[in-house]
Amino acid sequence: MRRLLAVITAAAARPENATEYFDVASRLWPPASTAGRCLAAQRQHGWRPKPKGSNFKTLGTEGVGHHWLEGLPRRLCGGGGKLKRCGGQFSFSSCGGCCSESRVGAKVVYVKARSRARRGSAWRCFSNDAPKYPVVDKGRWHVVLVRDAVATQESILRRFWKFRDMDGGRVDTLHREEAFYAKAVARLEKAIKGLDCRRTFFLSYDLAARHPRAHAVAFAQFLGVAKVGFFRGSDNATTDCLTRVKPWLARLRAYAASDGRPADGGFDGVARACARGSSDRSCAAAWRRRAEACAAALGRKHPTVVPRLLATCA
Repeated sequence: MRRLLAVITAAAARPENATEYFDVASRLWPPASTAGRCLAAQRQHGWRPKPKGSNFKTLGTEGVGHHWLEGLPRRLCGGGGKLKRCGGQFSFSSCGGCCSESRVGAKVVYVKARSRARRGSAWRCFSNDAPKYPVVDKGRWHVVLVRDAVATQESILRRFWKFRDMDGGRVDTLHREEAFYAKAVARLEKAIKGLDCRRTFFLSYDLAARHPRAHAVAFAQFLGVAKVGFFRGSDNATTDCLTRVKPWLARLRAYAASDGRPADGGFDGVARACARGSSDRSCAAAWRRRAEACAAALGRKHPTVVPRLLATCA
């Protein structure tokens, strides 16, 4: 009886196996990708013990869920519980402030005021109109945070895309935001290749929602704690096109009817689907098809930062 109790006690004390996490993550990231190779190494050797009290850094593009991960209990974030932001929001690319919609020559004019009057007439701005990227310390522990690339683009455009006639000149930042997103993806993919696999956790926002327990077990091992009660499950297999695009549908319709649109065949289909008299749903679906094509093109070049899409559109 004593021997049996000892066996039961030892089994209860043993850390749960992270096999399920590696199984589901390996189906998302290709074996030849940086994430795929790291997952294979982690499955075999696990993660390096993280120094007690040390904090990790979250690496991800704009729009992938940095604020979501900030919701972790402070005791899990490291830094002695004194961190203002869990993970540090190492965003590729980081916002440089707000810009006015007018320019003086080639110089970007910054807007510091946050008044209601100025809020609708500024977009995010970078010094010399070039994004800033965080410096990645290879000796730290990192969480590489990714998300459905279409949802990421929607998050970026919902907040930052500006299109309106103002002061006699058209303001249009769609191409600018799409180009900056593509550059950020490339820059992050390159940075990830230099990381120590055994100090890195690959976290997909969408995959964690589908397999919360698997991620909780693996993330606890990465952090060196007994338990992480953070991940919550949700059914994100199907997304409603119209609901996602509705916040900026009017802007999309106005843009589709204007001159100066992106010179890609994908947007020609959006323009036709969003023409006057068309249904909102057909317009939204056409937009998503273009976004999916963009995501697929980025994913072929940068498979770790832009893994395959999990959600379908209805």
